[in-house]
Amino acid sequence: MKLVIAVALVVIASLAVAPAASLAAQAKSKSTGTVTAVTADTVTVKVAGKDTAFKIDDKTAVIARGAGTAAKEARKEGMKGPKFGDVVKVGDEIEVTYSTVAGSMVASDVRVTKKAGK
Repeated sequence: MKLVIAVALVVIASLAVAPAASLAAQAKSKSTGTVTAVTADTVTVKVAGKDTAFKIDDKTAVIARGAGTAAKEARKEGMKGPKFGDVVKVGDEIEVTYSTVAGSMVASDVRVTKKAGK
């Protein structure tokens, strides 16, 4: 009976630790800086004086003035949404929320806090 209780306690303890480890792997971080380059799948941002590349994909949410209008126009033309580079431009100040996946920083959200030249 003591063995059964001991095994049950080990199983319960391991179940409590597994979600915590999973959450740590999915932890999100934020960086802010100025966009120095935009490609189809990457945005490069000068963060604390250093260029940092973030991967972008179809799951990356973009929050910017005019993004909603650009999305409507893209849908009218039969596209899923606007191209990232149509909304986020070199010189914009942005805040990037990202996770590190397989050694790469993958952006989940990009918020334009100040457009270039304004």
